[in-house]
Amino acid sequence: MEDLYDSVASGEEARITIEANQKSTYREGLEKELDELRNSEL
Repeated sequence: MEDLYDSVASGEEARITIEANQKSTYREGLEKELDELRNSEL
């Protein structure tokens, strides 16, 4: 959990998000990831 906090605090998570949103295949990748979450047992 500490690593996640550090990543957010340093701006690394924002950089990853901005980079991902710039890809032309962002929507398809998001849909695939959401489908996997919907179909998983949490």
